[in-house]
Amino acid sequence: MPRLFSYAMTSDSGFAPNPYHGFMTLACCKPKIRSVADVGDYVIGTYSIDKSLGGDGHVVFAMRVTKTVTFDEYSTADRFKCKKPSPNGDDIALAGDNIYSRRDSNSPWKQAPSAHSNPDGSQSIDHTEHDTKINRVLISKDFLYFGGDGPELPIFGGEDIRATKPGHRSSFDDATLDAFIDWFQRLPKGKLGDPKEPYRPRQRACGCSPKPRC
Repeated sequence: MPRLFSYAMTSDSGFAPNPYHGFMTLACCKPKIRSVADVGDYVIGTYSIDKSLGGDGHVVFAMRVTKTVTFDEYSTADRFKCKKPSPNGDDIALAGDNIYSRRDSNSPWKQAPSAHSNPDGSQSIDHTEHDTKINRVLISKDFLYFGGDGPELPIFGGEDIRATKPGHRSSFDDATLDAFIDWFQRLPKGKLGDPKEPYRPRQRACGCSPKPRC
């Protein structure tokens, strides 16, 4: 049986996950999910239900993992260059999540100016260490992304699968998982909306704290 990972998002900038160029990537944040989610598993992000954070619990995205790669593969393969950020580009280019590279496996990671950099564009050591402690990127060609205008999430098998605190949930019974998969398969796929808070340079837009806990 595939597994389902659900987590609460406190910000939606189009960076993590990144829904552009016809495939979704989760390359930054959520190292615990990235360490264990495999091809065929599902990941869903809902906006936080904490009203103090402006959340209403709506669906931001859902994806079925169709491929995993290392950061080294992600940074060097031609087919992933479209995900590299461009500081002078449009919203799509600014939100690029292909931000880590290194000369070889013994070299330190370099971080491109991005939503995980310091506000001045310099490398954030905290985000670098947090993101790269799991050398794995989740990729999906089977995803839906609502962004800031997503629907309410149904109850699946009598259970509300939303996460209500930092971290994620992944312990769901078969009836809940079957109901979720049926819901996912019946929905249109691809990028269906825009981020609630598009990333802007010199702003920390990913929603993580300076010392990430996600």
